Amino acid sequence: MNALREQLNRWIGIPEAKIGLVLRRVVFHAVFVAGVTQVKSASNALYLAHRDPAGLAYLYVALAATVVVASFVVSRALARRRPLWLLRVGGATAAICLVALCGLAHFHIADAYGVIYVVGELYATMLSVLFWADALERFDARVQKRIVGLLAAGGNIGAIVGGALVRPLAGSLGVASMLALAGATLVIALPLLGGDYRERRQRARGDPRSAGGGITTLGLLRQSYPRSIALLVATLAVLATVVDYHFRIASADLPTEGAMANLFGDLNAAVGAAGIVFQTLLTARLLSSFGVFVFLGTVPVLVGALALGELAWPLFSLIVLLKGVEMAGSYSLYQPGLQLLYNPLAVEQRNTLRPFVDGAAKKMGVATGGVGLLLL
Repeated sequence: MNALREQLNRWIGIPEAKIGLVLRRVVFHAVFVAGVTQVKSASNALYLAHRDPAGLAYLYVALAATVVVASFVVSRALARRRPLWLLRVGGATAAICLVALCGLAHFHIADAYGVIYVVGELYATMLSVLFWADALERFDARVQKRIVGLLAAGGNIGAIVGGALVRPLAGSLGVASMLALAGATLVIALPLLGGDYRERRQRARGDPRSAGGGITTLGLLRQSYPRSIALLVATLAVLATVVDYHFRIASADLPTEGAMANLFGDLNAAVGAAGIVFQTLLTARLLSSFGVFVFLGTVPVLVGALALGELAWPLFSLIVLLKGVEMAGSYSLYQPGLQLLYNPLAVEQRNTLRPFVDGAAKKMGVATGGVGLLLL
């Protein structure tokens, strides 16, 4: 372990005292994303196999409304509690919900499939917001730039492992059972986060923020820079929604929920592997050479090129590749760039803005895409 600490200190420049903290979060992120992969593969397969795929557009809108409410709740909670406390409580609550939804799916309750889809997305979105808030609150801006890629790589490893396990788990335990398994592994992984600093935020006596004043989401959105971050995330979410809907409709032609889950799992594993290669070989070079906005523009440009190719050659393999590139952006490649956009903001501003942007603004983009699809 000491040798590993020394190597990381030399290669990445992380202070040796913080290496253990970083490694625990890398492992937790891998376990969490592996669970997310299984939940999303299961929830999508169950919905597409048992409900009308055209209803996905309505689900996008319902999901957005749910996440908007959850984002404001989390944003207010972050003013009083550390992200770690919220992450532990939210993780335990999510695990219980996943086990309960597994039971509903086994009883083949028709209305449960839409609920499973929304809860699965809510679990992935809000716990991810809290994970990044906790991880980045603990480190200064210099260290953050060195660890975002490492944390994202942990997520990519989780996507590979989780995706690779979907096929054998769906075949042996059933698709719905993956929901309960993801909840159980999340509970087991939560202790990795530790609890080595005070849970309740300390305010100076007379600080107006302790009485609920000070920094607010609406106040931040009146400023051009935070508003630009929110609009950027929402726009990327619109693109992701259109691609996702196109892919899900095409996938609905597969014969069984098991076949769908296998496709989603294999795709997650492939995207995770590609993400590791990209993060290792290109992320640092693109960020240092061209800046964060060119880096974030890489995926939309590739999506546009593949969409034109799919219009010319309407092949299912091209649709899968299109979805894979979009997933690589949404789940992996966007994260380092977007997290760095928060650096110019003070910690209190980040904690107020991040839940809104990563949760509410992103899902507002999803809702916009959903409404657009309903109008077409």
